[in-house]
Amino acid sequence: YCNRTRSRYGIDLSYCQFENLSIEEIDLAQAAFSGSSFKNVVFKKCQLPQLFMQIPEFNQCRFEACEMTGLFLQKAILHKVHFKQCDLHQSDWLVVELFKCQFTDCQFSSTQMGQCDFYDCYFNHCDLSELQTNKIDFHNSHFKQCQFENANLTSANIANAHLIESLLPNK
Repeated sequence: YCNRTRSRYGIDLSYCQFENLSIEEIDLAQAAFSGSSFKNVVFKKCQLPQLFMQIPEFNQCRFEACEMTGLFLQKAILHKVHFKQCDLHQSDWLVVELFKCQFTDCQFSSTQMGQCDFYDCYFNHCDLSELQTNKIDFHNSHFKQCQFENANLTSANIANAHLIESLLPNK
């Protein structure tokens, strides 16, 4: 069941449950998904800029070649979510917990992350340039061939992270 309405953010799909779906080439610019849950959902080549998501839950989902610039993600839980070739730059991630998520060839430049915990996550060939962090912890996460140019990691805990062919900023 889903009560679909219009809001100041565009289409409002808040407090909906999405399960076992494949969503391709859809434009959900400025949509709101607050309190919604996603299980086994695949998004392919979707336009998702300025997406507004408070308290969402994602379990075993995939985002492939999606435009997600300006994503607002707050109080979210992501479990085994895979992002491949997604544009997530200029996004805001606040109080987000990620478990065993994968990011491959993703763009995070100029993204702000606050109070986020990454548990056993993998970043492969990602651009994290100009990333701004506040109380971020990368618990046993892996970064392979990632760029961190001009990133601010001063409040990020990377002590237990694994950096493979990745260069940290000189700050």
